[in-house]
Amino acid sequence: MKALLILGVAIASNCFAQNLEGYYTYSKGVYNIEDGFILQGSTDYGGIQPNYLIDLSSDKAVREFLQYSRELRHLPVDERVALVGDYVKNALPHGEYDSAPYLEALEEYRNKGKAIPLKEYLRCEAGVCRENSLFTHLGLKEAGVDNRYVYAQVEQIVNGKSYVEDHAFVVMERNGELYTVDPYNSNFDQHRLKDVLGKELEIGKGMAVKIRKINDYPNLYIPPEKFHPRLLTLKNPCQILFKPAAANIDELMTKTLILQGMF
Repeated sequence: MKALLILGVAIASNCFAQNLEGYYTYSKGVYNIEDGFILQGSTDYGGIQPNYLIDLSSDKAVREFLQYSRELRHLPVDERVALVGDYVKNALPHGEYDSAPYLEALEEYRNKGKAIPLKEYLRCEAGVCRENSLFTHLGLKEAGVDNRYVYAQVEQIVNGKSYVEDHAFVVMERNGELYTVDPYNSNFDQHRLKDVLGKELEIGKGMAVKIRKINDYPNLYIPPEKFHPRLLTLKNPCQILFKPAAANIDELMTKTLILQGMF
């Protein structure tokens, strides 16, 4: 257990009136999410989003999405990424925080004091950056594209004016480099991570984007029967920085964050 605590894992306690006793809590802002996990929503921070229940088997619509993603594995990686992103955008057309279907679904589960299953977002056809990135992350994994769900503080600069917010997106590996994938906000889609991590990247006249930092929230709650150290995505920097080459996306992600002073 001591080793787990060093890696940022602890036993979960009270969270949004749910009993998460026995779950492992991981809080690094970069996540490999699997069936049965619970991802912390924004209600613990005064927001409107309940915790997310990652239930991939009990709903037909979710199973159909995952099956569609699996059937893309024979295609080139870039096509798989594009098709999964298109599916997610079409499945969640109501992308505004104040859209009625979105608010109604969130209110229902807040009133119940329960985590909201992913199927509810497909039912109401609504979702913002967190939900779009969750489905993209899970769909790309089924399509055979290793990737991670990332929650960060980002900045968009428009004609000299800065807009800062928390934002969810996905990071994938392509030809030994990390790239962002973001079906929700095209300004953060398909950039080399090192080009936007801690620095401004010009994306058009008078427009630039930047990832200011990787957040150490939301929490990811891992049930004990599903816990495995491989789910801890960011590694010990002392064991990774001087390796000659990254062995996988997690080591590459860790090395990139270390070099940018974000880990």
